[in-house]
Amino acid sequence: MESMKISGKVISGFSAGRTGLAMLILLQAMLLSAACVAGGIYSWKDRDGNVHFGDRPPVEVSSTQLDVKVNTVSAPDNVKNSAREYASDLARRQPDIPPRKKKVVMYSAAWCGVCKRARKYFKQHRVPFREYDIDTSKSGRKAYEKYGVSSVPVIAVGRQHMRGFSPESFERFYARASK
Repeated sequence: MESMKISGKVISGFSAGRTGLAMLILLQAMLLSAACVAGGIYSWKDRDGNVHFGDRPPVEVSSTQLDVKVNTVSAPDNVKNSAREYASDLARRQPDIPPRKKKVVMYSAAWCGVCKRARKYFKQHRVPFREYDIDTSKSGRKAYEKYGVSSVPVIAVGRQHMRGFSPESFERFYARASK
């Protein structure tokens, strides 16, 4: 067991493993106080070999003034500017996507190439949609048949629907259906 003297008070009960941590915490605390900044930090050993730290040197033994450097981390300006430019550039590269008001329902089939293009478009443009495969979903097939069509995809928004898919026709349809 070791002891430490802090501002004239002896604190004992530190094991060798904890002493280093305690000294580090003590040093950090002392760095934050105004008295430490003004007078500095001193280190000395007592006659039993215990190491002490304080903001005033002891009169009875020789001490060493420590050269304490504040451990701060700061990014250089060029890194900060690069991060700002990256964030700004990232925002510029994001497509202007109007807020989506209504959910899209697509009735499709696994073998349908146009359905795959529509699905890809919805995902890329963050259009929330629900998809029903009319060949595997009984409820999807039943809802699909209500539209009286015989082709896929059928894309519905609210009570309106469109047959087929192209990005341009979908955007026009969605703008009208979302009003």
